[in-house]
Amino acid sequence: MPTFNYESTIELGLRYRDSDTAFTGVADQVLFRRNACPMVRLTTLVNSVPSQQWFDEPNVTLVGDVGAGFSL
Repeated sequence: MPTFNYESTIELGLRYRDSDTAFTGVADQVLFRRNACPMVRLTTLVNSVPSQQWFDEPNVTLVGDVGAGFSL
């Protein structure tokens, strides 16, 4: 039976930015898919409403500590 690498460089609770869309938010989940790169969910506030988007892990870069206006 094959084994899979379920590791990520993403640290939950830190702020990241997607290089394609410039969406910036706090990483709150990492998703591991078989035969694909890990995905990270970024959450931020837009007009006081939480907004969440999923991105490929290689496309996000660390931009700083928690600072989205809320805590996880």
